[in-house]
Amino acid sequence: PAGEPPAHLAVCWWGDMTFPDHFFNVLQLPRFEALLTFGDAAVRATDRKLLARRLHRLIAQQFHPVVRPEELPAASQQSAT
Repeated sequence: PAGEPPAHLAVCWWGDMTFPDHFFNVLQLPRFEALLTFGDAAVRATDRKLLARRLHRLIAQQFHPVVRPEELPAASQQSAT
């Protein structure tokens, strides 16, 4: 919402922040909206590495960045990559 920090600073978990600190900060927000997207079908494989590759590919196809890299401060660009 207007007047609130942008999602890439307030909601996204990246860089060297710890998950407990991040999660606590998210819980302090007055509100936020999230969009969850599920795949069309279950993904199965008998090999965990093959399963990981398949899942990574499918997730990457659905990924929508919250912010473009050029919008990040210079110090944050290295942490986010």
